[in-house]
Amino acid sequence: MKLSMVFVKEIDQKDEKERLTWQIFTTLNINNVLESEKAVEYYKCRWKIEELNKSAKTGVTSRISCFQEAILWRT
Repeated sequence: MKLSMVFVKEIDQKDEKERLTWQIFTTLNINNVLESEKAVEYYKCRWKIEELNKSAKTGVTSRISCFQEAILWRT
């Protein structure tokens, strides 16, 4: 399995010491900045899916629109 790594650094934070940095490991083929940005957007959608799973476990179904949005974004 081939893995790519995308390094992300927060730039909006004025205090450099407070800036977040993280690495995203993905099986997506990353060859340029646009593909890196796509991987970051997919990762951001992950949290919507996590919220949906949490809601489903607690019996809340009103969050289904988040899941639908995440699926539409993925395609």
